Amino acid sequence: MLEKSNNKIPLKRYISQRFFKAALLPLLVIELALVIIYFTVNAYNAFQTKQTLEKISKSHLQEITTGQASRINVQLNSVTSLAYVLQRETELFFNKPDLFVRTADTANYEFAKNGVYYKLKDDGGCSLFYSSLYPIRDAEKEKAVGSESLDPIYRNIYESNRNIVAVYLNTYDSMNRYYPFMEDCYSQYPADMNIPEYNFYYLADAIHNPERKPVWTESYLDPAGKGWMMSCIVPIYKGEFLEGVVGIDITIDEFIKNILALNLPWNAKAFLVDSNGIIMAMPQEAAEVFGLQELQKYVYTNKVYQDTFKPNEFNLKNSRKEIAESVTNLMDKQKGVERLNIGAASYFLTQTTVDETGWKLFIIADRNIIIAPAIALVKNFEIVGYLAIGLMVLFYLTFFAYLFRHTAIISSELAYPVEAIVKASCKISKGDYNAVFTPSKITEMELLSFTFREMANDLKNLHSNLESAVTERTLQLEMINQELKNFVYVASHDLREPLRKITVFAEMLKNSLKDKVDNSEAENLHYMVDGAERMKKMIDGLLVYSRVSMQPHPFQQIDLNEIVSQISKFELSVLIEEKNVILEVPKPLPVIMGDESQITQLLQNLIANGIKYQKKDNKPIIKITSKSAADGMTQIEVADNGIGIKPEYHSAVFGMFKRLHGKEYEGTGIGLATCKKIVERHNGKIGLESQPDQGSTFWFTIGQVPAMASTVVNT
Repeated sequence: MLEKSNNKIPLKRYISQRFFKAALLPLLVIELALVIIYFTVNAYNAFQTKQTLEKISKSHLQEITTGQASRINVQLNSVTSLAYVLQRETELFFNKPDLFVRTADTANYEFAKNGVYYKLKDDGGCSLFYSSLYPIRDAEKEKAVGSESLDPIYRNIYESNRNIVAVYLNTYDSMNRYYPFMEDCYSQYPADMNIPEYNFYYLADAIHNPERKPVWTESYLDPAGKGWMMSCIVPIYKGEFLEGVVGIDITIDEFIKNILALNLPWNAKAFLVDSNGIIMAMPQEAAEVFGLQELQKYVYTNKVYQDTFKPNEFNLKNSRKEIAESVTNLMDKQKGVERLNIGAASYFLTQTTVDETGWKLFIIADRNIIIAPAIALVKNFEIVGYLAIGLMVLFYLTFFAYLFRHTAIISSELAYPVEAIVKASCKISKGDYNAVFTPSKITEMELLSFTFREMANDLKNLHSNLESAVTERTLQLEMINQELKNFVYVASHDLREPLRKITVFAEMLKNSLKDKVDNSEAENLHYMVDGAERMKKMIDGLLVYSRVSMQPHPFQQIDLNEIVSQISKFELSVLIEEKNVILEVPKPLPVIMGDESQITQLLQNLIANGIKYQKKDNKPIIKITSKSAADGMTQIEVADNGIGIKPEYHSAVFGMFKRLHGKEYEGTGIGLATCKKIVERHNGKIGLESQPDQGSTFWFTIGQVPAMASTVVNT
């Protein structure tokens, strides 16, 4: 009977599969291709739609940014214009004080306990703070009181623009005139405040502003207590001497209010940075995108003794790598658009420069919100596609059920006659030639059945004649086999006895001639003895090999530990030839099923090889171990520390009469062939792992008897 194979299938299934592949599979492939094309086209359209939306949105955001920057520029320009007015009027006061009418009440000015000269009461004008840093004499008092004539101008400028939160004059000797009036200004500022050291003063001096035009400061902490501030400042000269600086303050709060008031599409947010990349005004929503908490408010716990700017983390150029790169690229341009990826989120970042100050107005918009219509459209197409797939699956399930049913009928009509022939063939292989066949509607199948019946009858007649011939030939082979056995034993005995006599008489002759002839001549008898011994070993090997082949014993349970112990106690002295040998069995060996005499011969041969093939004066160490192998077998390993075997010889060592080249490999070529024969008889495998000068490990697999006790042998 033929064995079943993994790559063989019944005829009925084969016919069904071929029909499916030839007729139905192409149709299914076409449908799948259409579905793939549909989704591919949708994906392409979605990509193009997203690209178009992104392009339009970038352009629109840039237009919005440019427009808003223009509005901010106009607002700042109006403040700059007012700064020119403030500069002109204040310089006129210092250069032609007689043109101004003095209306101040000197009684409204006095010294505070900390030495500051200040204005006591609010009379609708400016407050005055005169630092105790310098001595305040009559001239300084006169300047403080006389400059009150500027208050109406400062008040009008303050009231002319809703973005302005303060108008002030700072002089070289640290006098500050400030509108609107500030109560207890002597306690707000440091008593010894050195005003020229602050940015809202020195940025307008001759070094920083030689053109004497209005300049805008970056964000700084206002010493007057109004939080984060930006100032438009302009120098006041008397001739070539810098008398002071006048300034107009705009708080970040005002800018944020203006920015928050912007009604931007896609929930976009605007923010303002200075020319160095430091955030000047940013709504909370935008700050959260950048992982910041914008400093909109400041709680004054101490006086402001020096320039105080926003911390470094509010410089976007020093932010995370992806943010810093995009911001830096935009800062180098007059205007532009960048795509910004922060983590898994994606944004569009647009920028336009405010010409008046060099500040940058940014607008950031969430890309997902912008492309949301395209995503929604894609989802709608996907839903339609999935519905189409569902309907197609339903159709094909019904269609395939119908086709499979009729395919099964056709397959059965073709397969049943063939199956009958197969069954009949199996019976014939067992000697039953009485085959029964099912009639078929197909002419060719019916003809095949008829032909097979005729063939079965012919085989029946042939088998009856063949049986007698086989019986006769078997008897002949058994007689030949017995004759070969007798020949091997007789020939080996007849050869061994003469060789033994040659060896004995050669030794006797050697001893008798020892004192009568030259020693070298007597020694020539050594070659006779050695040759006879080699022939004797070869004959012994052949006897062992023949016993393995022709006289097997029944298998039984064998304790490998007992066999190794016997080899160690009774046979090792013969094997080692007076060498000091270490035989190690680190762990108990298993109990196996096998021929005890042959397993003993197997281990004896492997141990003898490990002892024999050693370097000169090397102490042989033989180690026997076991481990589990595949298919319920166990693997026994015999390792030695000998001269090893070159890799190119590994495949040859188990062949009969295969001798390796080299004096160190001298042997009969029978021992390992016998080992292979024994292992194969036990349905196992044998092999080795070896390298020159690194010893050899011979292994073989054999059936194991589980859960049997073993002993450790150490010699």
